[in-house]
Amino acid sequence: MNKFTRIASTGLAWLLAAGFTLGAWGNLFISSKATASYERWGYPSWFHYLTAACELTATILLLIPATRLVGATIGAVVMGTAVVTIIAAGESPHAIPAAVVLTVSIIVFVLTYRLRRARS
Repeated sequence: MNKFTRIASTGLAWLLAAGFTLGAWGNLFISSKATASYERWGYPSWFHYLTAACELTATILLLIPATRLVGATIGAVVMGTAVVTIIAAGESPHAIPAAVVLTVSIIVFVLTYRLRRARS
């Protein structure tokens, strides 16, 4: 793999980590509007804490090259769940940001995987 791929993988992983950090913050210190959304979607009252924990875990793992694949996987699962939940609730336009983050998570996973295979 070339230098551009390494830079792109690292840059996107750090950008993704920043986004998950912001998401975790929003889920730890949840607004009344977000609480209402979780309730409307049928999740238990503590579910936003689980989401925040997963986002923080993804953040840490994304920042460490050796654990980046796992971080991207956790991030993709969180965002995939968000996309499915929002679409199932009939709120499709609101799924776009989560779908973008899901796509970036998948891109980071693929680039990181290819870099690892190239080193083997």
